[in-house]
Amino acid sequence: MCYLCKEAPCQVGCPNWADSSLDDCSECGSSICQGQRFYDLNGYKFHKECISLLSSTDILEILEIEPRTCAG
Repeated sequence: MCYLCKEAPCQVGCPNWADSSLDDCSECGSSICQGQRFYDLNGYKFHKECISLLSSTDILEILEIEPRTCAG
């Protein structure tokens, strides 16, 4: 969601509208507009608000961190 117009994608008249979209959020699918804070995890981009919806396991998988097995 755009921090200025509070819409996703930005509406006509918003300074972030049109060609200002950087990419789409991998969680919600809405545009990440210029000026919005976002996270880039191995090429997967997330709005700051959307990344909080992911579990820690989801984030570890995106970062390609595999669980290990104790060989004891």
